[in-house]
Amino acid sequence: MKYYVGLDVALRSLALCIIDADGKIALERSLLCEIDDVAECIRSFGKPVEMIGFEACPAPIT
Repeated sequence: MKYYVGLDVALRSLALCIIDADGKIALERSLLCEIDDVAECIRSFGKPVEMIGFEACPAPIT
């Protein structure tokens, strides 16, 4: 089975979601924007990941 990671990045935190090739959610986490935390979360998933994608946008200016 192929797995894909999506990262929705904000200034201080991010949402991490891993889905399988059928689109079924395998893992969801909220993390701080620390590369070591993100890498450890993906490694601890324990299955090979096919691709990682991310979305990042600035906070709205008010």
